[in-house]
Amino acid sequence: EKLMPNLDTRKAYAWDPTPFLEVPDFEKSNRINRNRQWICGALQNCEHWLVKQKFSWPVQKFGNKKNNQQIISESSLLNNFSKVWGVLCPLHPKPSGGSGWYRMRYQWAVETGAVLYADPMDTALMPGPYNQALADIESKGAKDLRLLVAAQREWFFDNTASSRKTKSNIKCLIEENL
Repeated sequence: EKLMPNLDTRKAYAWDPTPFLEVPDFEKSNRINRNRQWICGALQNCEHWLVKQKFSWPVQKFGNKKNNQQIISESSLLNNFSKVWGVLCPLHPKPSGGSGWYRMRYQWAVETGAVLYADPMDTALMPGPYNQALADIESKGAKDLRLLVAAQREWFFDNTASSRKTKSNIKCLIEENL
């Protein structure tokens, strides 16, 4: 089935836009002892997902007008991320209930030094530090949280293509399909 009359969707290619995105400016926190808190910044309504998680840390929410949440800039959101231990990446409801692993929040958590917790459906293909149980994360002390942040950072950069590699892959796809 075609999504648009002029768009042939029989061939679809995944690519990761991460190397082309600029991280918004934010105030980097030098705080060693961050707040044991989660931040969920999402335009979509993710209340159902949040309730299912059963967090023991408080959850601060931004971005959803319908739920009367404060709308803040991306820079302000990252400022907040840099002061807490946890960033949430709720399951995106479309198109298939699990969007794969590319989401800006992964990069933003890495850049701000926070642990990212995402839905297991989104992290199913990501072995290691992104497949931590929620209760395990919340039970860690500051030292172990710092180690998890470092492991997530390492995994993220080891599994994110450079802009050069991404451009090369896109060029090959174009040439193959001309």
